[in-house]
Amino acid sequence: MIAHFKGEFLDGSLALNPEAPGLRFGLGVFETLFYNGRVLCRLEAHLARLGRALEALGLIPEPQDHRAVLAEVLRRNGLEGRTARVNLFCLEEAEGAPAPFLSTAAPYDPEPVPPLRLQPCPDLHESWLCAHKTMNYAPFVLARRRARAQGFDDALLLDREGQILETATAAVVLARNGRFAAPASALRLPSLALEAAREVLDIPAQPMRLEDLAAADHVYVCNSLMGMRPVAAIGERVFPLDEKTCALVTRAIREE
Repeated sequence: MIAHFKGEFLDGSLALNPEAPGLRFGLGVFETLFYNGRVLCRLEAHLARLGRALEALGLIPEPQDHRAVLAEVLRRNGLEGRTARVNLFCLEEAEGAPAPFLSTAAPYDPEPVPPLRLQPCPDLHESWLCAHKTMNYAPFVLARRRARAQGFDDALLLDREGQILETATAAVVLARNGRFAAPASALRLPSLALEAAREVLDIPAQPMRLEDLAAADHVYVCNSLMGMRPVAAIGERVFPLDEKTCALVTRAIREE
């Protein structure tokens, strides 16, 4: 993989400072974008969310022309005209110093993933950091790994009040009686895929508990890579699949 880091295109390994707070403490942020073979989908929205996370962590980034750099990373990896996952990281190397960007791209298969089975996570997620895509990502990774070890695909995250937040990797949407809704919480990551879904569906935010999902006609998850996918089960509760809605929203997320 050819990456761009600190102004250079590098093939293979990178030199990272072992004393960097970004490496030692995960003091950094990241974004994951879908490249549909023509454009980086919702690039400006991703950059705006990244900027808010940087501000929240008090990080000042080095200047970078992201559109030009990411286009060149795609080209050097032979991904022009192909679908790809693009990652943009910004991590602190020294306190008070401008934080450099790391830009990467890899092939991504856009074929629909199978309907997902979710397992409620017993660990509560309630830090204000949950509202930003930071490199302090261990709670999400571990929640998903625990769910997968139990035979599920992803973990459903709750706060201390038992309110639904999201899954470890995606936003949650439910449908009941022909109406849609998504969880409302300041601790939930502002989902760009969910914002894209709202361009084609009316999806108000409302407080949501497990019993609300259990009473739903359909449940969905969405993120920038997979688009929207149906939830087949939450724990032992099974849901009918709604591929038509998923296809509609996925086209919006991927700007097709």
